[in-house]
Amino acid sequence: MATIYGTSGNDPYSTMTGGSGTDWIFGLGGDDSIDGSGGNDYLYGDGVHDTSATGDDDLFGGDGNDYLFGGNGDDFLDGWTGNDYLYGGEGNDTLWGYTGNDYLSGESGNDDLWGEAGNDTLIGGDGWDTLNGGGGNDYLNAGSGFNTVTSGSGFDSIVLSASSYNHITDFQDGVDHILLDDIQFNSLGFTFISGTGTFLTYDGHSIALLVDVAESQLTAADFTTI
Repeated sequence: MATIYGTSGNDPYSTMTGGSGTDWIFGLGGDDSIDGSGGNDYLYGDGVHDTSATGDDDLFGGDGNDYLFGGNGDDFLDGWTGNDYLYGGEGNDTLWGYTGNDYLSGESGNDDLWGEAGNDTLIGGDGWDTLNGGGGNDYLNAGSGFNTVTSGSGFDSIVLSASSYNHITDFQDGVDHILLDDIQFNSLGFTFISGTGTFLTYDGHSIALLVDVAESQLTAADFTTI
C-alpha cells in the first residue's frame, strides 16, 4: 500500500501513479494528473479536509474497485475497470464509469456523467447535468436543474421530481421505467406535440420531455411513485 501526496502547484507534464496494491493519492492544490493503476485505490484531486485546495484534475482509476474524488475545480474522472465510485465535487466535471457496476455522483456544477458498460447509478446533483447510462440496467437521477438524460440500452430507471426538468432522449415504453419522486401518476399532465414528443407536467409546469414518445404509448405501468 502506498500514500502519495502532490504539491500545491500544477504538474502538467507528470502523473502521480500508484502501484498494484491499494493506494491513497492526494493531488492537493493545482491541476493534477493521477493514475491509480492496479489495486483498489482512493484518488483525491485536492485534499480530504482542506476545502481551500483547488485545481482542474484528471483522475484515472485503472484496474480494481476505485474511489475517485474530484474536489474543487473542473475535473475529469475515469473509473476504468472494476466497480468504481466517482464523486465530482465542486465545478463542472466529467465522470466516466466504463466497465463494471459504477456509482457516479456529479454533485455541484454542470456535470457530464457516462456510465458505459455495467449496471450503473448516475446522480447528477445540483446544476444542469447530462447523464448517459450506456449499456446495462441503470438508475439515473439527474437531480435539480435543467438536465438531459439518455438511458442507453438495458432496462433503466429514470427519476423525475417537481424541482427539475429532464429532457429524456430515448425512453422505451415497456423497457425503461420512470420513478416519480413524491409525485402521483394521476396528478401528471400529458401533452403530445407531433415531431417532438410528450411533455409531462405537474402543478402547472413541465418536468420532462419524452422525445419521440406518443402520449398513447404511456400507461400507469411505466411509472412508480417513490
